[in-house]
Amino acid sequence: MRGFNHPFPAADGRLLRRIAREGLANAATYAPGSAVRVNLHTDDGEVRLDVVNTAPEGERIVLDPGGTGLPGLRAALAEVGGTLRAGAAGDGGHILAATLPDRRVLA
Repeated sequence: MRGFNHPFPAADGRLLRRIAREGLANAATYAPGSAVRVNLHTDDGEVRLDVVNTAPEGERIVLDPGGTGLPGLRAALAEVGGTLRAGAAGDGGHILAATLPDRRVLA
């Protein structure tokens, strides 16, 4: 994952993409028509990725998830010393917030 002055280690980049993909898939499935925002922050030795969607505007689509979803992400983050929070946002939307140690090599 690039876009910052120093790239993330490959494993962390893959994990961050997986988190973003899960948040976007959940928003598309459970909150059709909602606005979705993805934010990536680094501060104080941590990386935080938030996927936030507003309240749904369309009819909810029920699909077989087919993957490990949030439990799998929690386990993957725990392996690197990170955390995952998923829940309701104040406006009727939803937030998926992941935090992991910033393991980039800052030269």
